[in-house]
This record gives sequence, C-alpha cells and structure tokens, in this order.
Amino acid sequence: CAWQSQTAGAAQPIEQTVYQNSKSVALPSVVPVRFPNGMLDDRTVMWDEASVAGVKLDTIGDYEVSGTAEGSSSQAKITVHVVADPNGGADPDPEPTPDPKPEPDTPLTGWIEGRAIDTTVSAEASWSPASGKLNDGVLVDDTWPSDDDADVNGRVWGSWGQASAGMYAQYTWSKEATVDSSRVQFWANFAERNDAKGGLDVPDSWKIQYLASDGIWKDVENAQYSTVRNSPASRASDDAQGWSVATFTPVKTTSLRLVLDPPTAEGVTFGLAVAEWGVHAAESTPDPEPTPDPDPTPDPEPSVDKSRLESAINAAGSVQQANFTPNSWKAFSEAMGNAQKVYADESATQDQVDAAIKQLEEAQQTLVKKADTTELKTVLDQAQGVSGDLYTEASAKKLAEAVDAASKVLNDENATQADADAAVKQLTEAIAGLELKPAPKPDDDKTDPKPNAKPGNKPVSKSEVSAAISSTGSNVIGIAVVGMIVLLTGAAIMLTRRNRD
Repeated sequence: CAWQSQTAGAAQPIEQTVYQNSKSVALPSVVPVRFPNGMLDDRTVMWDEASVAGVKLDTIGDYEVSGTAEGSSSQAKITVHVVADPNGGADPDPEPTPDPKPEPDTPLTGWIEGRAIDTTVSAEASWSPASGKLNDGVLVDDTWPSDDDADVNGRVWGSWGQASAGMYAQYTWSKEATVDSSRVQFWANFAERNDAKGGLDVPDSWKIQYLASDGIWKDVENAQYSTVRNSPASRASDDAQGWSVATFTPVKTTSLRLVLDPPTAEGVTFGLAVAEWGVHAAESTPDPEPTPDPDPTPDPEPSVDKSRLESAINAAGSVQQANFTPNSWKAFSEAMGNAQKVYADESATQDQVDAAIKQLEEAQQTLVKKADTTELKTVLDQAQGVSGDLYTEASAKKLAEAVDAASKVLNDENATQADADAAVKQLTEAIAGLELKPAPKPDDDKTDPKPNAKPGNKPVSKSEVSAAISSTGSNVIGIAVVGMIVLLTGAAIMLTRRNRD
C-alpha cells in the first residue's frame, strides 16, 4: 500500500450523534488520517474501552472517546453528542410496560435518512456542526437569506476553513437497506461564485459511496448526478426544488457516504454547506400476493426522462439554415420538429424520447455545408469568354463540357464544396488542354491589312487566364494553365510570321 512508504500521519477528530436513551452507540471502525503529503485516508481504529464506557447514553451531553488509529502518531478522537430524542420524552422509562404484540421489524424503505442510528462527518466548522442538521427536515425555501454572505450556520453542516477534497458525511443504519438514490440540498452564500472572496459554495463534484459486504467503501455504479445551486438568488425555486440528485444501480448496505470536492481558488478559502441529505431505499423483498381484484388498478407508467432530449433540442436550436444545403436541412428540420413534438407529448414513452434524440443528433451530424462558389464563378466567367473556333474540335468540346458541368454545379443549391472544387479542377484542366487549330497557309495574292492581327476572335490571353486563376488566390493548377496558354499563343504567333515570310 502507498501509506507504508510515508511517515506517520495524524488522526483527524470526528463527531457522532446519538439519541438519549439509545441502547448502545456503534462507533465507526475507521477514522480519517492525514499524512504529511496531504493525503487523507481512512484507517482502522481501536477505541479505548474505558473511554467508550464513559459515554452516558441516558444523559444529554458531549463525550470524548479516544482510541488508536493505524498509521497515526496521535490519538484518534471522536466526540459523541447525546441529544434528546425528538420522538420521545427526555426522561427514560426504566420499566416500560411489556407489549404483548410487539411492532414488527419494519424494513428500511422510502426516505430513510431519519432512521440512521449514526451520523458522522470528516470535517466541519466548529460554529456550523453537522449534528442534527443533515436529516432534520429543514429545507431551503423563501425564508432563507436573499442577501449575499448572510449567516446560515444554524441551518447547515458547514465546513469553511476545514473543507478538503474527499470530505464526507456518513449515515449508518441498524440493518441492511437497498439504496437506489440520494438527494442533497447545497447552499452557496453568494448569488454567484466569488473567487475573490471564497465563502460557502456548492461542490465542484460529488458522489455517493457505500460500505460493501467486504468492508470496503466503493463508488456506486452507473451513477448519474445533477447539481443545483441554492443561493440568495435561487432559493429552491428551480424545477428540482433545490435538490441535487444521484441515481444509480441499487446497492445493499448498512452505511452510505456523501463524498464532496469543494471549489478552490488562489488565496481564498472555500467551504461547503449542506442543508439536507436524503437517502432513498427501494423494496428489498416482494410484497405478499394481493387478493385477486377483478378490476385491478393498473401500475403507474414508468417515469420518462426528457432531460437529454431537451439538451439536444437546445443545442440544435443554434444551427443556422443559411449555412447548409436544402436537402440536408430538410432532414434536420423534420428531426427537429419530431423532437419538439415528442418533448411536448406528456404520454411519450422513453423509447420514443430516445429515438427522437438519436434522429435529431444524426440529422445534425449529417448536415452538409453549402459550397463556396466564388472561385468557380470567376473561372467559369473566364472560360465562357473563350472562343472555341480558335481551337481543335476535341479540346474545345472538353472545355464546353466542363463549362456545362460547372454551370450545373453553380445553379445547384445542394452542391457540396467537393462538387465546386471538382468543377474548378475540370475547367482549369480543360483550359490547359486547349489546342490551337493549325494556322492557314498564306495566300500570296492577298495582302494582310494588319500584319500583326489575326482575323476572327482572338485566343485567350495570358492575363485572362491568370485573372481566372490568381483572382481566387491559391489554385496551383491555374498557374500551370497560364503557362500552357502563353506557350500555345506564342507558338501560334511564331508560326504565322514564318508563313508570311
């Protein structure tokens, strides 16, 4: 283990609350130990029997129990708070009247935080202890402060000045429960996180751990967490009523932990504040067979989670139609309409919701951007100005075909960038491939009125081809075209002069 290579650590003080007149107190088998490198780890503890015997469960008060923790150079200490039982009188009844029909052993089902026999925390501020607050039913509402940095120490488990990554609160029950979810009400004493002041805030992250049958604390599996920020600006006024929720694969356990990572910032101190921590347990055993009912009440429909669908709709809402081809936009628009319809349908099933999410995400991923046809327009304009009469039939035909194909791409709203680039390539290659017709043999009986001019349309010039290519900025093929046309034009002029001579 890593701890074996470290020097001894220091056991951290912890606290525990138990009701007056409880039959016994179950002290934790591990305590947090902080090592010189800053690591905080749970280590096995042996409590001093004499200290334990000094806890008077029939008398309200605070009792300190000491013990020896593995890997710690200092004594482990736990403060046991014996508090009045809110469900019973302060004075014990030494001889309760026997009940001939004792109440059956009720299973732990529903919200069971109030049935925990022990509540332990790894860290707390002395002025804002956890005792009696995590499961007292005092929830965030509009009676909580509406001003920043107001005092809520009497309502929350606070840890300002004591918070550290991995800090936790722990519930322990007298018997095993099948836990399937948990919820927490966090509190921040500023409307917005203030990295210049610190203070109480919601955690950067949190998770639930359970004590497995092998005695090891493990993270719950397949967990989904949501975090709600209750603050002076939002006092449980959201749809979740201020609850941060964790759902996961059900686990059987006698103890559960709420593990928190507080926010951090340079030069300031943050702490966490928890107003309430709830734990839900599912039915662990099947109910007895009910009496047959000729008209049984149908089971309620399972709840449908539309949160991912809502997120997908919101993300897709920022997509701009003008940037995409009509065909791809049509499929996207249909998927968006279906997603909104399913979201608004109160009777929609989870399968329908999941299908709508998949359809919308796939349609968004397959949107095709409209082509940038600036370069294509420039090259096409120049190509259309070339007279095919000056060139061989085969090369002029290739240019005409390239012009026709480019015109179709230019007029196609669904053309892609690849289509436009291919049309430019075809045009430039057709221009580069133009071949001048052979110069006619000179007629000695006819005088050329303009020795330096050629009748008919002139061949495409170097500047025309260069404009068609270089105006777009980056087509290497265009440079080759310019060179080819210049060579062909020069060759034609030389041939004409020789024939006249």
